[in-house]
Amino acid sequence: MPGKYCVYVHYRESDGLPFYVGKGDRKRANAVARRSEYWRRVYKKHGRKVKIVISDVNEVCALSMERTFISFFGKDNLANLTDGGEGTSGRVPTKEQRQKCSISNKGIRPEANTVRMAIEKNSKPVGTTCGLRFLSAAHAARSLFPDNIQSAKSCISASCRGNKVSSALGYEFRFLDSDGSLIDSGFKKASIGKPVVRSDGVAFPSAKAATDDLIANGCEKAQNGNIIQCCKGRVQKAYGFSWRYAE
Repeated sequence: MPGKYCVYVHYRESDGLPFYVGKGDRKRANAVARRSEYWRRVYKKHGRKVKIVISDVNEVCALSMERTFISFFGKDNLANLTDGGEGTSGRVPTKEQRQKCSISNKGIRPEANTVRMAIEKNSKPVGTTCGLRFLSAAHAARSLFPDNIQSAKSCISASCRGNKVSSALGYEFRFLDSDGSLIDSGFKKASIGKPVVRSDGVAFPSAKAATDDLIANGCEKAQNGNIIQCCKGRVQKAYGFSWRYAE
């Protein structure tokens, strides 16, 4: 029968991977207080998105569904410290209670919504620009990096999505479309440095570019750090020129 409880999943904002499953009300789903130290480390590093996956159910059903989702995602992949199902009441639902919950909540089982979403999000085929092909990021991690599967999986997913990186662990990974072709991750490398101007009026897109020009013209010991120091006014000249950032 309907109730006040819900089951929620916290996803890492950086790469969309689930990292926690919980049971409570909507206020608890969005709360940051009273979380484990492990949860706080993940939250601080990756951020968080909240998704309510089951709502308006009684406590017995919520506890049962919490355990189901933790089992589906795998406790080793989450910040959950237990297998779920304990809750504030301190009880684990019996087999009869779980069966009753299942009957009363047919039509909102996770297989019809969030589980399908999780499969689509975490089981897309991936490949590398050098020609390797895998059923999913997890499959690629197990095949290439069996000693560090979870960390490798996160790096591969980030590479496929173009989340701040274009490669992972020496490979450039991409999602595959229906015909097996690589999908562009959309990754764009951030521009490095500010444009600088030399005292003779020559402009460069960055201190690094100015350094490369100096080296190409015989100043083999040029370093862009000295040019930057000059631009910041900490020294008057570098390599015979004064330098400034472009307006």
